Amino acid sequence: SPQPAPHRLAPYDPALAHRVRALGMSPQDKQARYDRHRCRVRHRCRLRICTFPKPLPRPNPIPLPISRFRTRTRPVHHNQGCPKALREGVRRDSHRSRMSDETAPRRENAFFRRLAHWGALEGPWSLVRLSPKPIGAAFGVAVPGLRRRIVQNLRRVHGVRGAWREQLDAVSTVANYAACFAEAIGSGREDVKPRISVRGGARLRGALAQGGVVLITAHVGPWELAAQILGRELSAEVILVMEREPNVEAGALQDRQRGARGLHVLHVGEHPTDALPLIAHLKKGGVAALQLDRVPPSGRVLQVSLFGEAFGAPEGPFRLASLSGAQVLPVFARRLGFFDYELEVSEPIAFSRRPSGEELQAGAQQAVSAMQLFIEQSPTQWFHFHA
Repeated sequence: SPQPAPHRLAPYDPALAHRVRALGMSPQDKQARYDRHRCRVRHRCRLRICTFPKPLPRPNPIPLPISRFRTRTRPVHHNQGCPKALREGVRRDSHRSRMSDETAPRRENAFFRRLAHWGALEGPWSLVRLSPKPIGAAFGVAVPGLRRRIVQNLRRVHGVRGAWREQLDAVSTVANYAACFAEAIGSGREDVKPRISVRGGARLRGALAQGGVVLITAHVGPWELAAQILGRELSAEVILVMEREPNVEAGALQDRQRGARGLHVLHVGEHPTDALPLIAHLKKGGVAALQLDRVPPSGRVLQVSLFGEAFGAPEGPFRLASLSGAQVLPVFARRLGFFDYELEVSEPIAFSRRPSGEELQAGAQQAVSAMQLFIEQSPTQWFHFHA
């Protein structure tokens, strides 16, 4: 047979190369050789030496619909050294980033927010009274993912129940949220006089007499409106501490509406030092309202127990109280009817100037136990919609 020219390489034979190099190879090297061989066969890759000597872990396959009736899966390629796989990975990553962009599916959020503000502030009184709950129920029916998250929270309280009962309670939770949200916006009307009763008001007045107070609340009932009413009744400056909304336009609209009602907002979560201005505010005798059932992205977590299951509570409110010398006061609001609310003030929690980890853990558990007692009484008014 004719011999190849000296300046040319012999054609590459994967099977022969694999048999020759398999002698004395470790199992990892054999697997790497096999993956590189598959890369050449699948993509007709002419690379004789792979850029990466070991294969990368393979994530779950990504479903790609190719027709109306059939769906196939394309696995993420394991060899990033292959040019074709690298190009496919770039296209796939860019597609995934576009789909996971939080601003894309929330572009309509600002429009619906403006519509809700117009209806609650300018609409007829019957619209504010009767429309929020049906609108919220319809939204709950249309979003099954939201109902699944609510059912998970309700199972903490009741355990597993019948499917119809769980779904009805989930829809009722969304309807209650819509009613509380509409009334919080509608509280800026001149013809509104909210009725509020406070259980444990002596604890709140006693804590304010000693200095600043860190109000620990949760996403239960009219929590935002309760902070506004407390600041008005007690003649204290209340700062509502919360995360920034994903939709910038909707968040700015909501902050302007809160400012018109005399409620100051401080956004935290982007940096650990965002809450430092609150220390001076609390030392002057002010009030800061923070959430107990939501941990900011940059915050630390205290592992506590809620309904017998592990639950992560934010460390920031308790650390803030220890640095400023303020007391922590768990306060939770319940909606009884149309602009009719009830506030429950639990026992105050005090910390030393330099609390240990066990002291912070015990204080967080006491606050979460107060929240658990409140949620047991009003489970469909716990609006913890995050996964």
